[in-house]
Amino acid sequence: MKSISVQIRKLFIVAFCLACVTGCSSDIFKSKEVPVITDFQASRYEVDPGDTVQVSVSVKDSKDASLQYKWSATGGQFIPPVNQPQILWKAPDEGGDYTLTVRVSNADGDSDPHSEIIHVRIKEAPEILSVTFSAREVDPGDTVEISVLLRDMTDPTLDFIWETDGGQFLAPFNLPTVLWKAPAVGGEYTISLTVANDKKTSDPFAETMTVRSYAAPFVQIGEPAQNAVFIQYSTVQVAVTANHQNGIAWVSIYVNDNLQSEMNGKADEHYLFQCELNGPPGITDIRAEAVARTTGVIGSDRIQVRVEGILLGK
Repeated sequence: MKSISVQIRKLFIVAFCLACVTGCSSDIFKSKEVPVITDFQASRYEVDPGDTVQVSVSVKDSKDASLQYKWSATGGQFIPPVNQPQILWKAPDEGGDYTLTVRVSNADGDSDPHSEIIHVRIKEAPEILSVTFSAREVDPGDTVEISVLLRDMTDPTLDFIWETDGGQFLAPFNLPTVLWKAPAVGGEYTISLTVANDKKTSDPFAETMTVRSYAAPFVQIGEPAQNAVFIQYSTVQVAVTANHQNGIAWVSIYVNDNLQSEMNGKADEHYLFQCELNGPPGITDIRAEAVARTTGVIGSDRIQVRVEGILLGK
């Protein structure tokens, strides 16, 4: 009986120990489990400087209340709050590739890091492809529609800077399409444009608009002088000044109403002609005519010179 009691007592002790082992805190024997990232995504992977991107991470045991989210980036900045599985990242002003990294931790430690690369486009200066005009030659006071086409018209920071040395732009001015009112005085006027974004400015564009002038060209014979005397059959140099708001198409010289010489218009308003005085002795008429470019209006000046005949035998 005594041996049986001893055995029963031993069994009781073993059972008690087993109960303590299984009944006490099981955490002592529980293996450590760090967070496991199952997915890491960005809402966009190619953006412009200053754009905002949503990034999110998924964890195997997302219900763990002790989870901490550690975000880092090689540029730009995260918008608070940042200890979240889903946050916002603002791209920097400089273009390039930027790495966004996340680690998730709990009481047992940190997860392996996960990273994604986001490309920030390098912002170029606006590029003007073309500028179109509803008309290139107009009358004083006319209105012209002018439009510009850029390679990228979608940039919200675009600033259109229109300028002119005559006439005026009608409000609103800061648009890709504007209205220009021609001045009251005819002439050649320059329309210029630059387009800027928040980083750079385009190459300048400039084009000339013609406003018709119906005034006669200014024409003056500067040489020879009125009533100058020449020998019959001699060659005379005729100096003419001619100008017009729209430019000169051509200048002609007539001697006694006979065309002697003609010259195309040029930027320099001074013209030199060589004329032969082959007419009879006496008063000779020299006339200069200039034709305005665009309108064809004619202006003229005339002088008279005296031609003396040659006395043969003396």
